[in-house]
Amino acid sequence: MSDTDTQVKVATIPGFTNPKISIVTATYNRLAALQRTIRSVLIQSYQNFEMIIVNDCGEDISKTVE
Repeated sequence: MSDTDTQVKVATIPGFTNPKISIVTATYNRLAALQRTIRSVLIQSYQNFEMIIVNDCGEDISKTVE
């Protein structure tokens, strides 16, 4: 199975058709991996999300997450 074959199904709650998804990503000195992760999230078809990035005192990531 490839990545293009994988689809995430969001649970349906009656009366709640577009739930907000929280994505929590922890990082420590992994700037390139963080950039790939952010890009991957941004290209998803489901767009009702918040992304929380926790930098565990690693290198400065502020320019990456702007």
